[in-house]
Amino acid sequence: MCWMLPATSLAGAALYGHSLVQREHGKRGLSLAEVLASPIGVAVKGGGFLRVLERNTRLPAQKSLTVPVEADQPVRLAVLQGTAARAEDNEYLGALTMTSERAGELSLHFAVGSDGRLQLTASTPTGRQLDVQFSTAEASDEVQAQLLAESPLPGEEEARPSTPSGLFRGIKRLFGAR
Repeated sequence: MCWMLPATSLAGAALYGHSLVQREHGKRGLSLAEVLASPIGVAVKGGGFLRVLERNTRLPAQKSLTVPVEADQPVRLAVLQGTAARAEDNEYLGALTMTSERAGELSLHFAVGSDGRLQLTASTPTGRQLDVQFSTAEASDEVQAQLLAESPLPGEEEARPSTPSGLFRGIKRLFGAR
């Protein structure tokens, strides 16, 4: 979903127009850069979201992620975009499937071009490129839940909402509440 406020768009157009006039007169103008609107990442065990490319990253951009694999076992990852810490709260972009003939770690490369297209490639520890299948078809809730459960990447094993942490734990200790 993409939305803009009309006043913001108008202000941006005015700044860009002023920049063009400044450049015509030999002065340094404003330069515009395409950036990533929301983080892109993958689901990890326990339902968490691991950000690979952060929000406001200048495009084109690329980054790699190491994924543990078993020999001849397919690896499936849910690729998501959003700002939430929980995978299910982010926008599902698709499922990534790949298979390695050797156990070890694969290097998964995420690249977003200046046109905003996401490209995924994978390579083995020996440097050989793997065939990566990226399905962008809308998956059912059951398929998405299965992808989150099967993630080979370590994450939070279990969320413990009943155990306060951080600031709340300190406040409870301060006031003696248990």
